[in-house]
Amino acid sequence: MAEQYQSAGGPVGSSVMPPAVGAESRASAAARMLFYLQSVLEPRAVLGLFAEELGHWLPVDRVRFEDAEGRLLHGGARRGLSHRAEYRLSDADGGPLGRLTVERRIRFTEPELERLEEAIILLERPLRNAIAHQRALRQARCDALTGLYNRAALDDMLARELELARRHAAPLALVVLDIDAFKQVNDEHGHRLGDAFLTHVAGQLKRFARGSDLLFRYGGDEFVLLTRQTGADGARCLAARLVRALGESPFREGDLELPVSVSAGIAERRGNESADELFDRADRALYNAKANPETRVEKD
Repeated sequence: MAEQYQSAGGPVGSSVMPPAVGAESRASAAARMLFYLQSVLEPRAVLGLFAEELGHWLPVDRVRFEDAEGRLLHGGARRGLSHRAEYRLSDADGGPLGRLTVERRIRFTEPELERLEEAIILLERPLRNAIAHQRALRQARCDALTGLYNRAALDDMLARELELARRHAAPLALVVLDIDAFKQVNDEHGHRLGDAFLTHVAGQLKRFARGSDLLFRYGGDEFVLLTRQTGADGARCLAARLVRALGESPFREGDLELPVSVSAGIAERRGNESADELFDRADRALYNAKANPETRVEKD
């Protein structure tokens, strides 16, 4: 961890702590901050606690943190504050963890910067742990090959979305999609190319699905789309658009070009039926769609 930047000029800030506050109180403040930071495993919560506790250490106007992928986890948009101290934080292996920026209207004094760095040292390990924990949770719910949600995530999210739809009397539809003749791709070109073919299909599904839809790889060559606030007719139109778009997006690798054909079955939730019952109806519709090569889309 190293200070990257402090803007120059302007009035100098107040001292770090009131003169009456001694080393024992500073140690107590550090112990208090560390206790709070280690009590949570959600990065935004860790950063929120850090910002709150930091205000007891020195005057600050805003704490901002962007992770290594550029996602803003705390602090909001820049507001044109005059002075800032910026730090690059590292993960346990020395890789980038993110960028922490502390801002205010008056310039930081040298003792304040020293105190700020003491606080950031306390932040680093709890923030690393929280980010690693969240990453592990995401990986447990994501398909390693395609990056889509996996079957375990579908089980959780479908049950949740069904409950919400029942509570608010809202429509909810499930679309099950299956790649046609995928076994032939594997048999003729090998599993490595088959994996690339699956990744291509997943990428096209993400590209053409709506932002509100939840997309999963159920297993093998089967994908699932959970459409919120959408009935069977709307889901059928969406599925037909996806099938058409995929048909217009052949898989290419080097000089090889393979057509993409997908079939889809749709079912809309009924009353208090279970997630398994809804899925079974969509799966039966998929079976019928595969028998109808003209449209390749059927609803239950």
